[in-house]
Amino acid sequence: MKSLLDFFSNLVSPAEAANDSHHSSAELRQAIRELSALNDRELSDMGLARSEIEYAVRHGRKGIDDDQRHVA
Repeated sequence: MKSLLDFFSNLVSPAEAANDSHHSSAELRQAIRELSALNDRELSDMGLARSEIEYAVRHGRKGIDDDQRHVA
């Protein structure tokens, strides 16, 4: 789970997340697998719906403004 938290903490903006060369496709797939393994309550606590997992991993979460992304 630590790698998943590290991954999300490194996402600064949707544009940077989409073009981030620091994360390989294997890392993206791993993050998607880890999030998919969580139950709906855990995803909800993170502000995610199951249908948003892949988008969130690849582009960041919708509704989080840039100021909050820099703090995370």
